[in-house]
Amino acid sequence: MNRRLFATVCATLTAGLLLGQSPAAADHPGIESVRMGEAALTFSAGFIRPAMPVEGVVGPLNADAQTSSNKMIMGTGDLCYLQLTKASTIEVGAHVTIHRRINEIFHPAKGKYLGDLFTNVGIGLVTEITQRLATVRIVRSWGPINAGDRTIRFAPLPPEEPPVPGRSLPNIPGYIIAFPPSLSLVAQTHIVYIDWGRNDGLRVGDRLDVLRTSANLPVQRIGELKVLVLEDTTATALVIRSTVPFLRADRIAFQEPSQQVVRRSSAETIAEEMDRLAKAAPPEKEAAQPALGAPAPGFDLSRLAALAKQLEFDPGGAPIRPTGQAALKEIGEMLKAVSDKQIRIEGHTDRMPIGPSLKGQYANNLALSKARAQEIVRYLAEEGGVDPANLIVVGHGDAKPVASNSTEEGRKQNRRIEIVLTPKEPPPVLSNSPAAKREPDSPPLVSPSPSPSAAADPSPSGEAIPQSPPVGEPPPQERPTELAPPPSAAPQAP
Repeated sequence: MNRRLFATVCATLTAGLLLGQSPAAADHPGIESVRMGEAALTFSAGFIRPAMPVEGVVGPLNADAQTSSNKMIMGTGDLCYLQLTKASTIEVGAHVTIHRRINEIFHPAKGKYLGDLFTNVGIGLVTEITQRLATVRIVRSWGPINAGDRTIRFAPLPPEEPPVPGRSLPNIPGYIIAFPPSLSLVAQTHIVYIDWGRNDGLRVGDRLDVLRTSANLPVQRIGELKVLVLEDTTATALVIRSTVPFLRADRIAFQEPSQQVVRRSSAETIAEEMDRLAKAAPPEKEAAQPALGAPAPGFDLSRLAALAKQLEFDPGGAPIRPTGQAALKEIGEMLKAVSDKQIRIEGHTDRMPIGPSLKGQYANNLALSKARAQEIVRYLAEEGGVDPANLIVVGHGDAKPVASNSTEEGRKQNRRIEIVLTPKEPPPVLSNSPAAKREPDSPPLVSPSPSPSAAADPSPSGEAIPQSPPVGEPPPQERPTELAPPPSAAPQAP
């Protein structure tokens, strides 16, 4: 009897669990397709659009809620509440995509607004709806989910369209326009956003070359992209090859499908690969640049200093005020033609101590001054076209004020950056290198100011003090030596 009762109870509980589980509670087939791999990366990589529909907003978490906890950050398996909109069509058992608006995106060269950057951070399953409050269990997450994130009904990725042979994109190269949030160094396996889209003939899976253009230098091929997500005027791409970190405003060029097949199947060396790219890429038409090493005609240092004074900073802030954007753009135009100088961007602060709310960003005024200089360097390298190899960041903190720190006007003047142009230092010359064996009458590579000891005791021939001869060569016998006799040697009679 007891066995029969136990079997009946178990069968009843099993049937109740099976009947109580809604078919919609199982994973949607489209959700399973974005679980891992490149599909998951494509779904979570984000996109640029002018706006996104909203059917619900993740509400603030309540520690007294019966179906949630006091977590401030949520992930897979957690419960959250959605405040549904009036136009929402979400019902119990539906899956929702949780997305986040990051920031507005403007074109790095044209300044045109392109849309807002959105990223998908998770997928949730609606388990209960009370009036306009929905309880959602998070079934997939690609990052922390916070209060204020928005939701729409889940839609799977569209199928990938194969590239059409013989297509061509615009002759003028495009641009890398944005990076994912919190990424400053972007290279292989990272995500970038570009200013070509569906209207330009781009297709998912297309391969693009990444080009680096620097003042007075030839165009360099520095990497390769694969298109993952398409919008009308923009696209999201994966970095599949890179030789240096990418910068915002790096250029992009289209690859024909035949080139892509050769790239994937050929076992070329890096040198052969770069040579093939240089020969296959169409030349880019640009305005004539001054010769390498020649300063731009009419370069005005006083004008440069006057423009630097127009760059103002808020107390405790590293970005310049919006009123200085025009001056910074003109500074970039001026410095773009400077190729024979090192460009030192020196940051300064007032003497006010760093407040408690900013201690996490800047430990002291020295760190704040470096951050201000780095902001200017980042703009000059990414948007101003200045060669990053010529830029140097220097921070002085509050050590070099130009006005009194007792007044607001004086502190405003001390929150500044200065731009200093210094000659480039040539690389050191080794003693056994061909450059060190030049003829005596040839000019020296470096002309340092003489030291006091050298001025007091010049060499007999007026040349630099000779170095040790290279290994394997006899010392030159024709050069007289002026070594003093050893102490043990007796002086000879006259």
